[in-house]
Amino acid sequence: MAFKTLYTSSFGSVFYRNTVNGHLVSLVIQQDTEDDVSSEEISLTYDSPVTIEWAQTEKHEPVQGATCQVRIICESDRKFLPLYNTIPGSVRLVINGSNIGGHFSGTLDTETYEEPYATAEGYVVTLTFVDFGYLSRVDFDMRGYKNLREIVVAAIQKSNMSVLGISDYTTTRKTENGLEQILSQLSVDCENFYDEDKSPMSYRKVLESILQPLGARIIQRGRTVIVYDFHSLFVNSALHAGAIHWMGEDQILQLDRYVNKITITLSTYSDSRLYGGEMKLPFDFSLYKYNINRAEQEDFPQGQTPC
Repeated sequence: MAFKTLYTSSFGSVFYRNTVNGHLVSLVIQQDTEDDVSSEEISLTYDSPVTIEWAQTEKHEPVQGATCQVRIICESDRKFLPLYNTIPGSVRLVINGSNIGGHFSGTLDTETYEEPYATAEGYVVTLTFVDFGYLSRVDFDMRGYKNLREIVVAAIQKSNMSVLGISDYTTTRKTENGLEQILSQLSVDCENFYDEDKSPMSYRKVLESILQPLGARIIQRGRTVIVYDFHSLFVNSALHAGAIHWMGEDQILQLDRYVNKITITLSTYSDSRLYGGEMKLPFDFSLYKYNINRAEQEDFPQGQTPC
C-alpha cells in the first residue's frame, strides 16, 4: 500500500503574520490505503491551528516523543470520525514550512477523539498525532546481528513517519581519535529482544534498550530524527540553542534533580550462564596479555582472546 493525500491546508505562522520574513506552513493528512481517494482542502482555526509539544522527560529516558494537535473546523457532522476507524499507524500528518523546510511528521493517535453533539456543523475538532508513540504497538521483527543504526532506521520506517533524514550527534567513538559513529560500529544480537517464549519487545522498548546504555536520546525536530547525547550539546554547534530572550521582570533560577548513586543490574535467563574461558576469533591477540579472574597474566595463543 501507499500513503495517499486525504486533506490539505495551510496557514501563516506567527512570524508570517507579523513580519516580512515569516513563512507559510503547509499541512497534509495522508492515509495508507489501496483505495482511490480524493484530496480535500480543510479549514483550520485562526487561533493556534497547530500545536507541537515535547513532553518533559527525565534525562535518562532515551525517547523524547512529540505530540501535534491540529484544530480543524468541522463543516459537517462527524466528518472526521472515519479516521479513527482505520488501522493504527495508517493515517499520518506531514507539516512543512515555506522557508525552513520540515516541521513535523507523525501518525494519528486513534484513542483521543471527541466532538460536541450540540452542534451539527461549524465546530472545532482536534486531531492528535504522535511521532514515536505508535512504536509501542509494533512488535520488533529483526533477526541476527544488526548494528544500532540499522535498528534505528528500521524503527523509523515502522513508525510511518515521513522524515527528511537521520542525524547522529553521539560523541562515543570506536577509537579514541576515530571518526566512526558508534551507532554504525556497535552491533547487537537481536535475539536479546525476544523472551523465553520467543515473544518480541515493541520497537519503542528496543529503542530504549539500545540507546540508554550509551546515554543517547532520540528526538524528531524539523522532520529530522536526531540521535544525540548530552556531551554533544556542548561540543557540537549544530545543537547549540539560540540566545535566551528574557520576558517580564520576574525570572526564577531553579536547579534540576541530580543522581549520585547508580545501581547496575544484570538479569540473565533462567537457563543461561555467564561464559567463561576462551573464545576463538579470527584475530591475532598473541601480543596482548590479559588478566582473567584476577589470575596472573599470561600469553594467549594466536587466534584466541579471553571472554
